[in-house]
Amino acid sequence: MKRAALIICLAMMVVAMAACSPDTADPGSSGDEGASGALETEPAQGGPDILSWHNQNEEIAGLSERERIIVDFFNADYFYVEKTSLQDHSDIYENANVSFPLVVERIVSHDEETYEAVAILIGGDEFYDYYPTLDAPPVENPYDLDGKTLAWLNGNQIDTYGELLSEHEIIRIYGRYHGETQKEIDGKAYSMASLSAKSYTMYRPSGYVDPISKYSYDTVARAIFGDDIELERCSDEPGHTAYLLVTPKNQSAENPQSFIIGGRDDFFPINKSDLKKVAYGGDEYYTVSYERDAACSISPDFEHLFITTFDQAQKKLSVGYLEIDTLRKLWEHEFDGVDSFKYNYTNENIYIIIDDKLYILSLKDGSIAAEPVFTGQAAYISMQPDGVLLLKPGIGDNIAKLGFDGNILWSIKVENLEIDGSWESIQNTSSHYAIQANRIQMLAVSFDGEVLAREGELTPSQETEIMLAKVYATVLPEEGLNIREAPSTSAASLMVLPQGSVVEVFDSTSNPEWAHVKYVGNGSSITGYVAIEYLGF
Repeated sequence: MKRAALIICLAMMVVAMAACSPDTADPGSSGDEGASGALETEPAQGGPDILSWHNQNEEIAGLSERERIIVDFFNADYFYVEKTSLQDHSDIYENANVSFPLVVERIVSHDEETYEAVAILIGGDEFYDYYPTLDAPPVENPYDLDGKTLAWLNGNQIDTYGELLSEHEIIRIYGRYHGETQKEIDGKAYSMASLSAKSYTMYRPSGYVDPISKYSYDTVARAIFGDDIELERCSDEPGHTAYLLVTPKNQSAENPQSFIIGGRDDFFPINKSDLKKVAYGGDEYYTVSYERDAACSISPDFEHLFITTFDQAQKKLSVGYLEIDTLRKLWEHEFDGVDSFKYNYTNENIYIIIDDKLYILSLKDGSIAAEPVFTGQAAYISMQPDGVLLLKPGIGDNIAKLGFDGNILWSIKVENLEIDGSWESIQNTSSHYAIQANRIQMLAVSFDGEVLAREGELTPSQETEIMLAKVYATVLPEEGLNIREAPSTSAASLMVLPQGSVVEVFDSTSNPEWAHVKYVGNGSSITGYVAIEYLGF
């Protein structure tokens, strides 16, 4: 892989200041508008969101059984990989959570709780090598292991709906990749991918995918809300019972709050009175629409819920924080003029990127914990032990790392990396950040912003453009240059920088005519935005 030298890639756009298009006003907020003072540094173990962090750090998590059920069920932070990816790019995937289809060749050992198995990784039309037709049973004879991509699985068989892993089944596995291992099968040594299996999806001969996770929806509902709940089946179409309607009983009879559980990424609040019952096959059940305007997330202490509600037509976003035991709302923060948002959280704060600004809210009372920071649009936000990682669409820098106070630590641009918010994921493997975009593109990025390895539609000849925080430019105009609150001539001027002033350039913005800079002088430090055409590099 060809490593790039430091490349500063700021376009010089010769456009008059008056021609700059006005910036969209900040989203209005009906919560506490003032910053609550200096933001404390986040503890290392409070960095990532509770699900992915605990899933990646089981050995120190110390979770109760209830907490483990919640983490195992809702964590969707897996890389979907091709069968040869683990061997060809183990430097990217080692110690990461991965998922891929395979056929179980044999169960080597098992008891009532655990199993060890040898499996063959498959891809594409290889499915039909093991199921000749969708209606036929799987091939029963032992498979030839020579020339195959193999995996060594070990996992826990408890709570899999009573179905144990069986030989010759095709499954999609979810687990932690531990690198390559050597195993002897029938007197012959084989190199295999070593995987700690967490759960799996079983492919049936009919072609139907039966979601076999470690825990049923009923079990998950009780782990979240306790046993004092009413459970009813719910569906999105006749004949399917894909969802569970959960109504905690410890609330007032007037308009009680219910919740839908429908999978790893399908947990949201709903008013039961808004649902309709339909009859099918002699049974009645509630129906629910595919459309979602609200979502739930479990808090880091497992005792609270985040509820986000987004009205796209009115451009209104509401973020609420509830006690699970009582469903009492502790606080709610509302934003106006919102086109898009992404959020994640730590054990102290919730981080929300609204359009192109980062807002940090305190979990304690919902107040703004730090002044909003311009970051540009983000397709994905990931909390890590040492900061906040952003994946950004567009032509500018597409990966950035921020401190917990929102300040940019570094920013890089990787050419031909397609980020659009459809399928992005980031994991901390303890040696680097493993980053997936569009399911097929993978990067290993060091903690200080160096691209270490890559996979997918990126060739070794393509350079990575890196712009670290310590890039400087000089103010050119004799009359000086305005440094503004936002990247727009309509934004307030913080001060006029004299000709010759040196500014530290963090990155370009979503508007290519502006740069995000910091000026230090006369005993003060100011961060803002200046027109790129008036800077010299």
